[in-house]
Amino acid sequence: MVEIAVALITLAGVIITVVAGNKKTEKSIKENASFNGLKEDIEELKRHSKENYLGIKRLTVMSHDMPIGERIIAGHDYIKAGGNGDVKHYCEKELHINDIQID
Repeated sequence: MVEIAVALITLAGVIITVVAGNKKTEKSIKENASFNGLKEDIEELKRHSKENYLGIKRLTVMSHDMPIGERIIAGHDYIKAGGNGDVKHYCEKELHINDIQID
């Protein structure tokens, strides 16, 4: 009779341990999923930030109302940040930024 009681207590302890471990695993999976979601959100924000930066530089370069010095600096920044295409061509041909060094 005592052995049965000891066996039941041991079995109950094992069941509690398994259930508790399973809950910790579920919590860990949920936390990891939310971390991955945050990582994706941060990557999207970085991409949007770069797009906005290039957009502002592009507008500065192309605005004839801006002083030429600011347009040249913006052109250097635009190309340095990876901007290309028509705006880069405009900077090189019209603003002659390849001939001007910025410190």
